[in-house]
Amino acid sequence: MHVLLGRHVIATRALATALMARLAAEFGLIEIAEKAASGALGVCAAVRSGDSVLLVDPAGAAFAVVFGDRRLSLIDLEDLPGEELAGLGHSIAVTRVRPKSAIGECCDRRLLDIADLLVSAQLLGIAEATRNLAVDYAKVREQFGRPIGSFQAIKHQCANMAIAAEMLSSQLDMAAIAVRDGREDAAFQVAALRLLAPKAALANARICIQVHGGIGFSAEADTHHYLKQAHVLRHLVSGTAMLDLPAPLAPLRR
Repeated sequence: MHVLLGRHVIATRALATALMARLAAEFGLIEIAEKAASGALGVCAAVRSGDSVLLVDPAGAAFAVVFGDRRLSLIDLEDLPGEELAGLGHSIAVTRVRPKSAIGECCDRRLLDIADLLVSAQLLGIAEATRNLAVDYAKVREQFGRPIGSFQAIKHQCANMAIAAEMLSSQLDMAAIAVRDGREDAAFQVAALRLLAPKAALANARICIQVHGGIGFSAEADTHHYLKQAHVLRHLVSGTAMLDLPAPLAPLRR
């Protein structure tokens, strides 16, 4: 489902709402958890920035799920003054707030891994959507009397996009299975996913803009929405570096 949310550039509020329900239940706030799960409660995503918090698309949100530093925090936005910022590309609203405290913080590895899986799934949706946009455009845009998709320079770029999306899809499946089954290498697989997902999504979004040529840099094309969303989502994954964890293929200890 979150892959499809990424494909259609659904606001990060959907991601924050899903995690809000789990967080509220974790903190014993059952009524709030039920309201979040039913969609009756406005929730936005947020990231830390020094001594403040940046809210992403906060209009109408009563709570915010704050990502970063390998923990998830829940803050109440009621009566909390905010400073509106220019935002990303003047199309994604951002507000700076300085909360005095959080309702609660969660460092449970399983919930953090689930959060990384959902964020990475949306990044996969961006990688797949931009691949499809580029391929479709290459079929209809003509130059020198031929579709540009017939030229090697475009073919190879589209092939690289397809490989990146497939790599990310495979790693997402591997990490999800490892977390579900509680395998010893789950932390490593999720760390590898966190490393791969933003790179694949950003690379595909950039190549998609290049394949579109001049129109790709304009507001008329949809490509810029995917690039901006990928930049937002990449700030919602963080944690232990992959190389700090034991590799699953390393020699087994006796």
